[in-house]
Amino acid sequence: MNLVLDEAKEITRDDEGNEGSRDLGLLVARGTLLVLISPIDGKEEIANPFLNADDDD
Repeated sequence: MNLVLDEAKEITRDDEGNEGSRDLGLLVARGTLLVLISPIDGKEEIANPFLNADDDD
């Protein structure tokens, strides 16, 4: 799996806790680099749209 991000920004932090950032623009992350994908604002559980309650398989 590859991930393409537009307007990507890199945020770095040194040993002293100082933060810096730089704009990367268009970024293609190869599948071997992807470890975790998570939204900034947390998560929300939604109903499964593919689950049909009438099916008793």
